[in-house]
Amino acid sequence: MKDFLIKNIHYFILIYAGWNIFTIYEEQTVNVEQREVSLEAIRARLKKSKADLEKVDQFNRDLESSKMRVNEVVKEIEKVQRQLPSDINDSEVLGIMSDIALGLKIQKPETLPRIEESFGFYYAKEYQFSAVGTFLQFLILFEKLEDLSKIGRILNVKYLSYEQDEDADSRSQFKSLVFKTMVESFRYNPSYKPKESIETPPTSSEVAE
Repeated sequence: MKDFLIKNIHYFILIYAGWNIFTIYEEQTVNVEQREVSLEAIRARLKKSKADLEKVDQFNRDLESSKMRVNEVVKEIEKVQRQLPSDINDSEVLGIMSDIALGLKIQKPETLPRIEESFGFYYAKEYQFSAVGTFLQFLILFEKLEDLSKIGRILNVKYLSYEQDEDADSRSQFKSLVFKTMVESFRYNPSYKPKESIETPPTSSEVAE
C-alpha cells in the first residue's frame, strides 16, 4: 500500500493542486460577480446623482430668471410710487370735482370723503360723488377725470349708478338723471419697501459635496 502511494503520489499532488485551483477560481468568480453587482449599484446611484444635480442646476437657472423678473416688478413699483403724490388732500379732490361739475353746469354736486385703505405700496381713499345732470354732461365729466391722469393726478372711477330724476321737468328736451359714483384718489406708502432679491439655494457643487 505504501509502495502504491509512493508510486502514485504525483497523481495525488495533481489532484490536490487541481482542487486548490478550482477552489481559487470559484472564489474569484464569486468576487467578480459581487463586484459587478456593486458596480451596477454605484452606476445607478451615479446616474441618479447626475439627474438630481441637473434638476438643481435647472432650478438655479429658473430662480435666476425669476429674480430678474422680481427686480423688474420692484422697479415698476418704484416708478409708480414716484408718480403718486405723497399725501391726499381732501380739499383738493373736493375742489376738482366741484370745479368740473360747475364748469359743465351739473346741478347739486356733492362730494363726501370716505375711508382710506392700504394696499401695500400705496393708499387709496374713496370719495362719494352725487349730482344731477344729463347723460352727456356726466360722460364729459368722466372724460375730464381721465384727462387728469395725463398730468399725474389719478382719480379712478370705482363704480357708477344712475336713475331718472323724479323732480325734473318732464317737458325738457334732455332727460335729467341722478348720478352716484365712487372715485378713488391715491398716494404712495413711504414705509413700504419691496423685496429686491430672492435667497439662492445651494449650487450643484455644494449639493454634490
